[in-house]
Amino acid sequence: MKNSVIYKNPEEWKVLDFTNIGIKVYEDKIIGIHQESHYFAIGDALFYNVITNKFEKALAENTMFSEVCGVVSKINTIDDFEIISFGEIKTDRYLFEVNTPLYLSDIQPGKLVSIHPNEIAKEVATTTLNGIMVDIKRAVKTTATSDSNTYETYTQQELDEIIGNIW
Repeated sequence: MKNSVIYKNPEEWKVLDFTNIGIKVYEDKIIGIHQESHYFAIGDALFYNVITNKFEKALAENTMFSEVCGVVSKINTIDDFEIISFGEIKTDRYLFEVNTPLYLSDIQPGKLVSIHPNEIAKEVATTTLNGIMVDIKRAVKTTATSDSNTYETYTQQELDEIIGNIW
């Protein structure tokens, strides 16, 4: 299934127009992006900053910065990288036990951690044998000791509203 964060109208398969940030390639769930002098590494969780019109490292500190839209899956050049919003990334960056949920850090921008942060728990991926499986979940306000939270994926209507708000 195509990810509606990427598509304006998933039923018609029309790609969102990110020309102002220089999107250049789209293959399945992999999005190739041109952004001058990016400073990203494979495994960085990113959000799209509508104020700066750039992708930036996400941080679980407020709603805007914690809205992860993808995880860096490949670095092509200093100006070109790829992100995925769902799927596996081969990396040795997150060496936790297999099937460990990974949450967006509230301390280090772009980093995924195995223990959810105190204020906003945003599950982004799960560890696999050879890397991580990206499957971005809804952010939940929580406390570090809470274990009663459930994570759900966004509904189609919620994704459409998010897209509408930044479009």
